[in-house]
Amino acid sequence: RRQRQMCIRDRSMNAYYKALSYCPEKDLKAKAKINLNLGTLYGSLKDFSKAMELIDNATSTYKVLNDSAGIANAYNARGLIHVYMNETDIADKFFKDALRINKVLGDKKNMAANINNLCLYEGNTEEKIVLLEEAIGINKHLNALWSLAENYNNMGICLLYTSPSPRDYA
Repeated sequence: RRQRQMCIRDRSMNAYYKALSYCPEKDLKAKAKINLNLGTLYGSLKDFSKAMELIDNATSTYKVLNDSAGIANAYNARGLIHVYMNETDIADKFFKDALRINKVLGDKKNMAANINNLCLYEGNTEEKIVLLEEAIGINKHLNALWSLAENYNNMGICLLYTSPSPRDYA
């Protein structure tokens, strides 16, 4: 299974680099999207410096293009890299920046995704539960069942953080 996953990742990486080689020089938006996806892939491989380099490159391009949705996606991806690195304070900043942009854009689907990502790790449980209730409301309205399942899963995790451990009863 592990061998198969590595083969898939290798093929994925090759496809992204091939996409970059065929991408027209002036199509900055496509290049930014490919770099963002490559950065996410490098993050899953735990090559965090390469992941951040590619995501930052995409972010810079989106800023040049004045593409707010692209910037928000890049901030969200960068936040996930910091979650993988266990740097939750930094991840929080990126997720909140992405959420702020998506609220301005009225992009409810990505707002819910940003909120869900803000709740992937321990922190202010009461705040996270309120946020997840917001994401649940959005995803119910959008009938996004998979996202709803993720929201309820994260709600369960948040509630577990607040429950006493068995050794508290000893």
